[in-house]
Amino acid sequence: MAGKTTLRGIAAALVFLFVSPPPVQTAGPVGGYESDDTSDGNSELAKAIKLIELGSYASAIPLLEKAIAVNPRNPDAFSLMGFSRRKLGERDSALQYYLKALELEPQHLGANEYLGELYLETSDLARAQERLQVLKQACGTKCDQYLELKKAISDFRSAN
Repeated sequence: MAGKTTLRGIAAALVFLFVSPPPVQTAGPVGGYESDDTSDGNSELAKAIKLIELGSYASAIPLLEKAIAVNPRNPDAFSLMGFSRRKLGERDSALQYYLKALELEPQHLGANEYLGELYLETSDLARAQERLQVLKQACGTKCDQYLELKKAISDFRSAN
């Protein structure tokens, strides 16, 4: 009897695994980045995310610099550095960090969304729309990054 129960449990788990839709990446407080994500062992990045969530962009920058030093191939750190720099009005610097993030991971959701927003801030609608298309290919039309950039583009068009 115990063997049948175990087999039923395993069968149910397998059905769940193969029938359930894959998880969709949704944005957390900061564009899909989780402040408790230290998967690469980089606690500096997690601390920086918490500061960014609080709007303390200048305070996050030294932590992001450390995070990049620990793992110079982490597109999240570069994307968040670009985000922080952009929020502080440093658009040229932000652009360089976004481009580095996309060099490391061309379909990075956060970097593509934020770069699209930067392009809107500089009135470059065509390039913002290019980022929207990259997001559409990367995550579809229901992920938060796509929806947020689409709304920003719509708002931009309404204002101009």
